[in-house]
Amino acid sequence: MDFDLSTFLLEMFNFLVLVWILKRFFYKPVRKAIDQRQQAIEKSIADAKGTQAQADALKAQYEARLTDWEDEKRDARHKLQEDMEAEKTRQMDALKKSLDAERQRSAVLDARKQEDAARESEVTALAQAATFAAELLKRVSGPGLNEKLAEAFVEDLKNMPADQKKSLQKVCAENKTAEALTAYALEKPQQEAVKKALADLAGHKIDCSFKVDEKVIAGLRVSIGSYALQASVKDELQFFARAAQAAMPQEDAA
Repeated sequence: MDFDLSTFLLEMFNFLVLVWILKRFFYKPVRKAIDQRQQAIEKSIADAKGTQAQADALKAQYEARLTDWEDEKRDARHKLQEDMEAEKTRQMDALKKSLDAERQRSAVLDARKQEDAARESEVTALAQAATFAAELLKRVSGPGLNEKLAEAFVEDLKNMPADQKKSLQKVCAENKTAEALTAYALEKPQQEAVKKALADLAGHKIDCSFKVDEKVIAGLRVSIGSYALQASVKDELQFFARAAQAAMPQEDAA
């Protein structure tokens, strides 16, 4: 086969024209598409790497949060245990104080009950003693003792303290009559002595009536208005019982 230079040159020209056409109309768009695709891939890779970095950061944050949460749970359990122990101790102390206070109150109540029982026994004993003494004096009393008590009554009126005398005079100023109770009837001279003593004390005449009352036991009891004067065994026994009872230690107010 012979080499034809013109044909060769023509083929070369055609090839160059084809290369130019390809470069002009095909290579650049293809290259542009390839570049765009490459950029898209690189962007996807970069986005994937960013996403992976974010995922790794989130994973590390989550793992750190889990660790912190475990620490918080452990601290919370520890604090709860301490609070429960402190509350248990506080409640036990409060219960102990309450029990101690209750025991003290019970002891005080028991002591008061014993004191009340002893006081009631003493009051009962005093009442029984007064009753026994009254019954005994009933048996041994008589007109002679009654007369001596009437004489003592007159003497007491004469020697009455100034403050009592003033109070009695005020009562006598409003009351002109008196009543005298005696265990035994007084003789006339003794009645007159009592009336005179009352008149001297009041500063004016007192109309005094005399009555017999066996409950007086011995002596006499004179009433002027709301004022009472007595020189009787019964009143003295009652006074003794009241004075002994008042001398007893009284229960403190709760």
